[in-house]
Amino acid sequence: GRVLVAWRPAPGAARYEVQWSKKQSPFRPLGSLRTPNTAYLLGLDPGVWYYRVRGLDESIPGLRQGMTWSDPQYVKVSPRIFSVVRNRR
Repeated sequence: GRVLVAWRPAPGAARYEVQWSKKQSPFRPLGSLRTPNTAYLLGLDPGVWYYRVRGLDESIPGLRQGMTWSDPQYVKVSPRIFSVVRNRR
């Protein structure tokens, strides 16, 4: 259930906000986080997910909402599959 999401740096962004959703449209965030990095390891349940990112620059007065959101990106998390292997001695 862990998937690495990454994005290109936005000019002027000191931090990034990442949100994820089960639907692309309408995008309804089920979680959100802020990071100074341009990648993050999300812990998501198996299934199809969408995430979006926007840059944050708190030094700009009035930019409390952040920059424009990216288009939602698709990720598919596969369930973990384990199998038991017999020892053939």
